[in-house]
Amino acid sequence: MGKAKRKLHLFKLYRKNIELLCENPRYNRDVLKDIIICPICFHTFKESDIKRSGDKNYLTIEHVPPQYLGGRTEVLTCYKCNNLFSEFDKELVYVPHRQDSTVVNWRAKLKAGEDKFGAITEFDFNTNTIKFTLSNNDDLTKFIESFKGKNQFNFEVKDKTKAVGTNLLKIAYLLAFHKFGYGLIMQPQYNFIRAQIQSPYETILDNHGVVHFNDGLDLPDGVYVVKQPKEFVSLLVRFRLTKQDGTANVYSVHLPSPAVDVVGFYKRLSTIPKGVKYVVANFDDLDYWSDRTQAYAAIHEMNHYLQ
Repeated sequence: MGKAKRKLHLFKLYRKNIELLCENPRYNRDVLKDIIICPICFHTFKESDIKRSGDKNYLTIEHVPPQYLGGRTEVLTCYKCNNLFSEFDKELVYVPHRQDSTVVNWRAKLKAGEDKFGAITEFDFNTNTIKFTLSNNDDLTKFIESFKGKNQFNFEVKDKTKAVGTNLLKIAYLLAFHKFGYGLIMQPQYNFIRAQIQSPYETILDNHGVVHFNDGLDLPDGVYVVKQPKEFVSLLVRFRLTKQDGTANVYSVHLPSPAVDVVGFYKRLSTIPKGVKYVVANFDDLDYWSDRTQAYAAIHEMNHYLQ
């Protein structure tokens, strides 16, 4: 199936899901007629917006996670939101987002004379060492040649680690949307999550929902509900980022129930004790997009364990 047909297929799926929500009195049927909504910015789009037309924003297929990191899930987002993190996507390869790590990775520019070279900079606070890794052997050779006869070189770094965390939150949010549809994300409390995604360097949430297990919990990729501990009842989105060399980083990201104070939830998550024991459950393999009885199933499941 070509890209245009895949876009149209997703558009019709999204359109049908919104029609189900229009049966709820809280949503205005006339306002939502014949449109879909970008799940990130919530701007509305018509079927004609599948095709690019001049400088007008249009609908795109976004791979979640990024395709070059093994992402196969396809969602429709607008062009502006799809490209929101294009400058940060490479950091997903180089910057492991671990809160307990003593190693910090930043991308850097090495400067020898007038020449500049891109490099990955690794700071290890345990050993007080700095390591530069250039992207290829040719750059390494050129850097050595440029450095000869000089007694120093300079480097500059740009810390994008915060944007990496927001990027992981965006991936989890879109994967949850892909599974459960608009019934999950069209809730006022999720405005805070979308605001954080659209403003990656601002502190809207205390953290990005990324949790690192210490109890050996091993889960396949997917979306789960956290049943215990009660204060962290939420969706747990599990996914991996696979590098070209075949190695992978696996992440688990929390998305709280929209029935709770989302900002407060992420604040509590910042104080999660080490070794906390999670109890999680799978969701049934149901049609959450087209079955009106399942449109809010994810929220109902979380709220059941919150009681």
